[in-house]
Amino acid sequence: MPPEAFSDLWKTLQAGKPWTGLVKNRRKNGDFYWVLGNATPLIENGNVVGYLSVRTKPSRQLVEIAEPIYHQILDGKAKNLKIENGSIVRTDF
Repeated sequence: MPPEAFSDLWKTLQAGKPWTGLVKNRRKNGDFYWVLGNATPLIENGNVVGYLSVRTKPSRQLVEIAEPIYHQILDGKAKNLKIENGSIVRTDF
């Protein structure tokens, strides 16, 4: 997982907004699996007091699109891409 994805997750949640994005998790045995993570801040009296998270199995097509882009981001080769509000977005025209 690109650190930018987790940074985006926390930045979005701390702004009081929900976040949805692909997350590559690691199992205790070292294997990994993909989830479509949805997280929403729980707000009381204007303050974030917790988070609600729901994870579902993403489509294979979604993973096949995101995985090489995540690798590009990790390798520093995704100069015109970034993760914003959980989505991969272009930064050029």
